Amino acid sequence: MPHLTAYTIENTHELAHLVALVGKLTDQDLSHPLDAGWTVSAVLAHLAFWDIRAVVLLKKWELEGIGPSPIDTDVVNEVVRYHCLLIAPAPPPKWRSPPRKQSIVKLPV
Repeated sequence: MPHLTAYTIENTHELAHLVALVGKLTDQDLSHPLDAGWTVSAVLAHLAFWDIRAVVLLKKWELEGIGPSPIDTDVVNEVVRYHCLLIAPAPPPKWRSPPRKQSIVKLPV
């Protein structure tokens, strides 16, 4: 994989690590409370939200060219936290990476 940077190689490794970890979590693990009112399952859903946002933004930039994408992260995080906490703490049947993963890997640096 000569076209991959060290960052993408490390990121791919860490994704596999995360998928393996999530696959071992029980409902009790996922319901475990964390700081600021989060739970493990809510944090995972939150992570997925920002991951998918990045994929959508990259797709938009691919079609329209790179441009600004202003966002108030504090407000978005509060809204997302509320919604993530409403999701039942159960792992998905099969952990899936965001769509268009290969396109992201091949983006020029």
